[in-house]
Amino acid sequence: MPISGHHPIGSPENPQRGAKQYMFLFRHGTWDEGLPVDEVNKIMDEVTGWFDSLVMQGKVIGGSPLVEGGKSIMMRNGQVAVMDGPFVESKEAVAGYLMVSFDSENEAVEAARTSPLFKHGLVTEVREVASECPLYARLRERTAAMAAV
Repeated sequence: MPISGHHPIGSPENPQRGAKQYMFLFRHGTWDEGLPVDEVNKIMDEVTGWFDSLVMQGKVIGGSPLVEGGKSIMMRNGQVAVMDGPFVESKEAVAGYLMVSFDSENEAVEAARTSPLFKHGLVTEVREVASECPLYARLRERTAAMAAV
């Protein structure tokens, strides 16, 4: 029951089939506030070295910093509402992401732990990319259960 043109990681049509992919979500992107420019440049040289090391190991699939702010779209009072947010002041605001490939979650976590930004308050969430949409997995299970009855 795939979405037309959509190839989950686990599908035979996806060239990344079998590879475990993880997303590093970087939160709290204003770590540099109040630091002298020279210090920020030194830290960013360390971050670039960390990133380049992951690239040289063939671990990086892609990623990007995100523009601060944005819009949140949600259902409110029966209507789809568009609101400002997430707000930059929020530690929940995602500042950027990095898609990586590792053999295990432990390996991904260990790589994330080596980021030089932790000592400056950056939070990194490591999430495995699902091999398929969880909704489709639940539907398949429900369909199988109904067929077994």
